[in-house]
Amino acid sequence: MSQTEDMSPVLQALFEEALKLFKQRNPVYGNTWLQEGVEGNFQDVKRKFYRLEHMMENQRDNEQDLTDKLLDLANRAVMTLYLLRLRWHK
Repeated sequence: MSQTEDMSPVLQALFEEALKLFKQRNPVYGNTWLQEGVEGNFQDVKRKFYRLEHMMENQRDNEQDLTDKLLDLANRAVMTLYLLRLRWHK
């Protein structure tokens, strides 16, 4: 991939994959992320990041596990942004 290549289709596919994961998991976990608030979600983002870091350091970086955890991290970051926007635009 070149630096000038349009990455929009790749990002679109990844965002769709993240949304699909959110739709699968949200019925199981519910909207608990709303109750956790911004600070709770930041803590969850940090926890997820440390898990990823630990996996990489211990060479437990199989594709499915990493994909799942990274998409989950992306979703949690977007949920946190949503909560921040609610706070900013009260």
